Amino acid sequence: RLERVVVTSSLSAQSGAIDFGNLQCERGYSAHGAYALSKACNQAFAARLAALLGGGDDGPACAVFSLDPGTVDTKMLREGWTGLPGIRVSEADDTLWLATAPRDALGSSGAYFVGRRRARLVPAAADEAVVDRLWALWREQTGCDELF
Repeated sequence: RLERVVVTSSLSAQSGAIDFGNLQCERGYSAHGAYALSKACNQAFAARLAALLGGGDDGPACAVFSLDPGTVDTKMLREGWTGLPGIRVSEADDTLWLATAPRDALGSSGAYFVGRRRARLVPAAADEAVVDRLWALWREQTGCDELF
């Protein structure tokens, strides 16, 4: 039985406004802007999946969470933010923590975590109308009419 889904987002999602007229970033492209948009969409996806999986009296059958995994020392970090120190890859374990932490310590499904603490979803991911529109678009693009 699947008990938990963990979706990677980023603090960069804060700047990821969702412009439905430019979702493919054809106008005004920047690598960081595209990254931020994708991470905001990841939060929206996790929030909607959590709502769809819902729950009965015992809570959701499968909980869904998103997180910023921390500033990890990767090639992307070194090339994009020269001089910014990062967590060594061997020590970057927030994703593992979120996947394995006791369920009752995490709170409600759909939450976003930064530094192992609950944080606010970006505005787009907290806006049900935006998430509805994204979900409909994703269903259309994937041809998936039903979740299960």
